[in-house]
Amino acid sequence: MIHLQNVSKTYPSNQGKSAPEFIAVQPSSLQVEQGQVYGIVGFSGAGKSTLLRLINLLEVPTTGSVHVDGQDLTMLSQEELRIARRSIGMIFQNFNLLSNKTALQNVEFALDVAGIDAASRKKRALECLDIVGLSDKAGHYPAQLSGGQKQRVAIARALANNPKVLLCDEPTSALDPHTTLSLLKFLKEINRKWKVTIVIVTHEINVVKYLCDEVAVMENGHIIETLDMRDPHVQPSSKLGRFLFDTADGFTKEADYE
Repeated sequence: MIHLQNVSKTYPSNQGKSAPEFIAVQPSSLQVEQGQVYGIVGFSGAGKSTLLRLINLLEVPTTGSVHVDGQDLTMLSQEELRIARRSIGMIFQNFNLLSNKTALQNVEFALDVAGIDAASRKKRALECLDIVGLSDKAGHYPAQLSGGQKQRVAIARALANNPKVLLCDEPTSALDPHTTLSLLKFLKEINRKWKVTIVIVTHEINVVKYLCDEVAVMENGHIIETLDMRDPHVQPSSKLGRFLFDTADGFTKEADYE
C-alpha cells in the first residue's frame, strides 16, 4: 500500500545560502502492506512527522519516490495529486478543527473540498459522526467538546472520503491515559472492520505495543531499525530502541541514554 524509496527531506538554512542545510530525513525506505498498522517512533526532532508528511506529499521529498496504492505521487500533476489525496486521511496532534464550524460542518468540510454536493455531504458527515459515536454532538463547536471528542471529530473528518490510508501524527499526545486507550481501541476497530492501512507517529511505546504490527525506530533522520511487533519476543537491537522499550515499563536508575 505504501512504499517510500530512498526518500529524503532537506530544508535550506534560514541564515543565508552559505549556511549548511538542515537535513530532516536522511535517505530512507519503508514498506507498509495493505491493512497493516505501522508505527514510527523516536525522540523529538528525529524526523518522524516529516517522514509521515512525505507519504501524502504535504512535504515534497528532496530525493526519492513515494508510492501509495500503486501510484508514484511525486510524478502526479497537482490535480491528480488532489484526487489521490482523497484516499489518504490524516489526523493531527492538535486536532486542527475549524473553531467557527460545528462538528458536523468540520466533517462536511473535507467533502466540500472534494466537490461533493451539499445533500450527500451532510448524509456522509452524519454517518461518520455516528461511526465515532458522536451523533449527539453534531451541532457542537470544538470549544464545547473534550479533547477526546475533538480527536474523534478529526477522525470522522479523516474517514469522510473513505480513505485507504490513515496517517496519524501524535494523535494521543494531548489526551489523558483513559481517553488515549479509548482512541486506540477505536483505531484498532477501524483497521479491523474497514481494512484501513494506518501509519502512526508517536513517542509512546505503549501505543506501539498495543496497536502496531510493525514499527520503525528513527534517530537523527535515519530509520535505524524496524521491529515486528507481532512477535511476542521482539527485542530491539539498537541502543535507542532498547531505551524506548525499557522506559515504557517505567523509569528506573538503569534507564539512561546519555
